[in-house]
Amino acid sequence: MLARTSTIKTPADATILKPLMSTSLFCMGPDNCLRNAMNRFVENWWFEKIILTLIIISTITLALETPLDDPQGEKIQILEKIDLFMTATFTFEMCVKIGAKGFAFAGKDSYIRLAWNILDFLIVCSALLGLVAGDAIDVGFLKALRILKVLRPLRLIAKHKGLKIAIVSLGRSIPNIVRLQVIVLFFVFLFAILQTTLFSGSFYACNTDHLNLSMKQ
Repeated sequence: MLARTSTIKTPADATILKPLMSTSLFCMGPDNCLRNAMNRFVENWWFEKIILTLIIISTITLALETPLDDPQGEKIQILEKIDLFMTATFTFEMCVKIGAKGFAFAGKDSYIRLAWNILDFLIVCSALLGLVAGDAIDVGFLKALRILKVLRPLRLIAKHKGLKIAIVSLGRSIPNIVRLQVIVLFFVFLFAILQTTLFSGSFYACNTDHLNLSMKQ
């Protein structure tokens, strides 16, 4: 199957895009003009920077909202409009990436096959369900989904290569940390047995003669 390779210019240098594989959404092959245009768009350096900036702004707006705010106040209305804009932008980003990379059956680079994209997908879907449900539908599950929007700051990790490497390294080191913790607890247990054996009965009472206490027990 033919695969098209295209290039884009970045402030640093020209970047060679990975060739598109298989068929996206069962209708757009590797040579589809629309799919290649979307691929160049999502891989553009400026597109990534704009999305990163919007994530930071969204994180700041989440910090500005408090439970004590008036639901009908001007502040909440402005934050809701910003949240609506952010949700629409992130939904657009997700749709374009799915169109360019395919959802799940367009090779190893398919959108949903990347762990960080799964996080993005859950956050965007929860935001969309929250908007569709609104306040008119009293469904606890849908209201709980709105809480997932606090996970938006985690998207910074997916967009920053250094943070992503640090998180992956931390996750891989957890098994070794657990083994080390077991060894530490084992030695603590041994010292506890040793001290209990050496000082058994030595501290059965306290000497309080030097204290000015009216009652001694």
